[in-house]
Amino acid sequence: MGFISLYLSFALALYQIWDSSPSGIIGGLFTSIAAVLDSLLGISVWFIIISLYALTAIRLKIIAPINISKTALAFMLLSIAGISGDGALGGIVNTLIEPLFGELTGKIILAFTLFICIFIISGNSGRELYKGYRTIERLLILIKKKLSIKRLNTEKSIEEETSIKVNKADSEILNNKRKLTSISVNKSYALPSLELLDTPKKENSIDQDWLKVRAIELEKAILPFEFVKVIKWIHGPMATTFYTELEADAKVSKLLSRLNDIARSLGLPDDCVRISGNIEGQKNIIGIELPNPERSFCLIRKVLEHPSYKASDAILPLALGIGIDGEYICEDLSTLPHLLLAGSTGSGKTVALNVILLSLIYRKTPSELNLVLIDPKLVEFSLYRGIPHLLGNVVTDMNESVYVLQELIDLMENRYQKFQNAQVTKISEYNSEVTKEKRMPHTVVFIDELGDLMLSHGKKVEDLLGRLSQKARAAGIHLVLATQRPTSDIIKGLIKANVPARLAFKVSNHVDSRVIIDSKGAESMLGKGDCLLQTTENKSLKRIQSPLVTTEEIKKVVRAIK
Repeated sequence: MGFISLYLSFALALYQIWDSSPSGIIGGLFTSIAAVLDSLLGISVWFIIISLYALTAIRLKIIAPINISKTALAFMLLSIAGISGDGALGGIVNTLIEPLFGELTGKIILAFTLFICIFIISGNSGRELYKGYRTIERLLILIKKKLSIKRLNTEKSIEEETSIKVNKADSEILNNKRKLTSISVNKSYALPSLELLDTPKKENSIDQDWLKVRAIELEKAILPFEFVKVIKWIHGPMATTFYTELEADAKVSKLLSRLNDIARSLGLPDDCVRISGNIEGQKNIIGIELPNPERSFCLIRKVLEHPSYKASDAILPLALGIGIDGEYICEDLSTLPHLLLAGSTGSGKTVALNVILLSLIYRKTPSELNLVLIDPKLVEFSLYRGIPHLLGNVVTDMNESVYVLQELIDLMENRYQKFQNAQVTKISEYNSEVTKEKRMPHTVVFIDELGDLMLSHGKKVEDLLGRLSQKARAAGIHLVLATQRPTSDIIKGLIKANVPARLAFKVSNHVDSRVIIDSKGAESMLGKGDCLLQTTENKSLKRIQSPLVTTEEIKKVVRAIK
């Protein structure tokens, strides 16, 4: 039993922390058991492992036998699972507790239950438990007295400031009600010319003989784990996809756990080899992506000149870049209908935001498109000040951002009222019913650093963005959100559920990748615009090289359209 406990804890630690497994059949078996226990119990599985260690020590007479209540042990396990909220057991406990007591009170009850169980298991008497309870009660009373004294000292100053704050807030709301006002546009407005952008340079080509040698090296690197054969390859801008044939009984999961070993055999750094998955229409064929020795960076002009963008009938075309298979990727924001960009610093996220902005400006006039730019970082959207598509100014103040989001909800509700009067259900139907002068423009809201807004205004911003993401699509209002902190406390459930389209750039680990795209992969990106696109229409992820646009190019375009 001691060996089983030791090996199981070793396998569980490898699985939870490094997402790896011990070698061999036994290692794979224990890893499978660890995966099942992790999904069922979460972090509370360690309580069972510690209990197994204790039972082993008792059997080996290392420690004296202890008379422990099985009921106390069961309640202790449930309390730990509920407090952590991890695994299926934690979800069940919280589902039962939270509707009755609420989240915070429920956690306190579970913590108190855990405290009682520890007292019972440690063999303390009821009198000692009561003494512990009285000590905690005295401590809470002391804290309450100190807080009440502090509240009394500040109550007068708060009352004096309240009237000033209310008046200031009222005036601020009135002022912010006028924030989203469009700039008067000259009727002779012309779309910007592509000549304002830099001319694309000749791409670097990779020697086919080198790719043949690389294919043989890949087969040799995989040979210790599986027998494979590379049948062909497709060269992309950032990596090459090697179409690899597996044997009928081969397990892709085994290769996934050996990616770093394969990378080491090929002389590549960790987390740069990626398995793109099954190739549709071909049996036992998977795609393995290896980085190119020299990357090709496409300029924005090359993407905007391509027929996939120029001839697109999309309402809000987004020229996102060139795929790993060489295909030009152009998506329609009106069908996405919202987009989330996430990645670490230096991954190319902000450049991609500028590319999306320019791809909209190059196809839509101010009468067809309005932009709302929220820039908590102060500098990223400052280049676009004064463009005719902009509603109001570039928003840089955190508090002002909340008012702008509230005004967007008012705009959405106003549009729905007009739809109701016109007996239509969405903006395209409304625009086809009314005259050209009364048509509604699409409104795209850009937020460059969602993390700063969520940390400063938390629940309020989450609720406002949640309402917009749920209802604003039919009203012609779309969100483009970006963050360099792709963690679960920033990308929360309501936003994640209603923003299905994601662009995942380079992140530091697979945990952040799962937050963005619900799977691994983003940790294998190479940075500088290398990203994965996830949409509701495509089940598989698309790997894209985002175009490059410079500050000087943006300035030229802005000067031309002002």
